[in-house]
Amino acid sequence: MIDAGATPGPELSIGELAEQTGVSRRTVRFYVQRGLIDPPVGLGRASHYTPAHVDQIRRVLALQRGGLQLDDINALPEDVQEAAVTETLESSLVLRVNIAPGFRLELDAGATPPTPEQLRELAEAARRILEK
Repeated sequence: MIDAGATPGPELSIGELAEQTGVSRRTVRFYVQRGLIDPPVGLGRASHYTPAHVDQIRRVLALQRGGLQLDDINALPEDVQEAAVTETLESSLVLRVNIAPGFRLELDAGATPPTPEQLRELAEAARRILEK
């Protein structure tokens, strides 16, 4: 979620957001409607997007390239939705999932991603083990 009290970044129109992320305006609206990204800041003609929206769209696109469907991305728990997807030097995707404070599960691009339920179970098991 975008923090309304965060330091404001540059304000982007939907067209600028679409251009920066390589998706259409229609896709931006669809992602907002599906809850995959936060709604624009403000209302009506004063609404705009921020660099945080750029990051959210890039995360969704990277998770899709990693093999997840939009329904799966949307079903991920809040902490897993914030998982960082990064491009490695070899240009292969890596999905990093926070499973406990200071601990992450890392999946290589070629690996079949676990289902959202498997990720929840794995995170819960890791937390239980690390609490001992």
